[in-house]
Amino acid sequence: MSTKWIKTYLESLKRQTFDIFSLEKTVQNHIGMKAFEYASFANDIKALERDGVIEPVKSKMKNHQNGRFPVLPIYWRVLRMKEEPRWDMRKMVQLAAVIDLSFYQSHPECQTEETWRRIESVAAFFMDLTPKSWVEREERSYQLFHDEKWLKEKSAEFLRRLKLSLSDLYVQVSPEPFVHWHKPGKLLEDTREILIVENRAIYHTCLRIMREGLPVCGFRPDMLIYGEGNHIHTSLPYLMELGVPVGLCTIFYSGDFDPSGFWIYSKLRRTYPDYPIHLALSLYASIAYHARVPVEVKPGQPKGEDDVQIFFEDCSGYQDVELAARRSWKERHRLPQEALSYEVLKGEVPHEH
Repeated sequence: MSTKWIKTYLESLKRQTFDIFSLEKTVQNHIGMKAFEYASFANDIKALERDGVIEPVKSKMKNHQNGRFPVLPIYWRVLRMKEEPRWDMRKMVQLAAVIDLSFYQSHPECQTEETWRRIESVAAFFMDLTPKSWVEREERSYQLFHDEKWLKEKSAEFLRRLKLSLSDLYVQVSPEPFVHWHKPGKLLEDTREILIVENRAIYHTCLRIMREGLPVCGFRPDMLIYGEGNHIHTSLPYLMELGVPVGLCTIFYSGDFDPSGFWIYSKLRRTYPDYPIHLALSLYASIAYHARVPVEVKPGQPKGEDDVQIFFEDCSGYQDVELAARRSWKERHRLPQEALSYEVLKGEVPHEH
C-alpha cells in the first residue's frame, strides 16, 4: 500500500483528527480485503509520522492503543503544511485600512487571484468618496464583479470572511412582485382578506369565478394571489410594497395535497411569524373530495416530518383535510389543485370557511 494515497486521503479530510480504525477500514475498502495487510498498513502510518504528515494525539496515547502488532495509537492528528502567502503584503497593508483582511492573512491557502480581484473592487468602492445610493443587489453585483447574479448566488462566504454584509455595500433586496388580482373599487389599504393559491390554473379559475360574483368555496377575498409554488416565500413581502395593511388582514393559503405543498405552507408560517397566515381549509376539503385519482409525486420532495409539522398542526381537527393529508404524506402522492376546475367550483355549494 502506497503512503501517497493515504496522505492524499488524509489531506482531503475536513477534520484535522482521525482514528486509526476508521482509516484502516477506508484503506480496506479502497484496495480490497484480500490485498490488505495490516503490517504494511502500520509501516505506512509510521512512515507518514516520520515524514511529519501526521502525529498521535498525545493526550490520548497512554490508554488508547489499537491492540494490534505492530501497535498503533488510536487517535491521530493531520499536520497541515503551512502555506506561504500568495498576495503582495504591501498591497494587503494598503487595503487593510478600508477592509478587514484578517481572515486571509491567517488563511493563505485561500489567497487566490480571483478573490484578490474581488477584494480590490470592494476596497475601491469603499475608497470612493462619492455619496453612495442604495441600489438593487443585482445592480451592485454587476458594478463590482461584472456578474449580476454573483452577490445573490455565491457571495455569502466571501462577505463573511471580510466581515461585511450586503448593507455595507448599500445593497437593497426588494421583494419580488407576484401576480395578483384586487377586488375592483376596493382600495389596497382597505384589504382585509387575501387568498393565495399555489398553481397557475387554479389562480385563473378562481379569478373567473370571482369576476362572476361567486364565492370560491366560501371565500370572497379582497385580493387573490398566484403563489407560484416556492416563489411565494420571497415574494410575500411585496404586500407591504403595495401598501396592504398586512397586520389587519387574514391571509389564507391553499396548495396541493403533497409534501411540497405542505412544506411551502409550513415555511411561510416559519418565515413570516408576524403575518396572519392560515390554511384555506374549505379549499383543501374540496380538493380532497374532488381529486379522486391521486398522482405520484416526483422524487426530491420533502421527507422530514419536522419540515411540514406546522401544516399538520393547523389542519388538526378538520378530519377530511387531515386524513387526506396524512395519506398523501405516507403514500407519497399528490391531490392537485387542478381537481377544482371551473365547472367544479361553479357548482360548489357555498359554505362558510
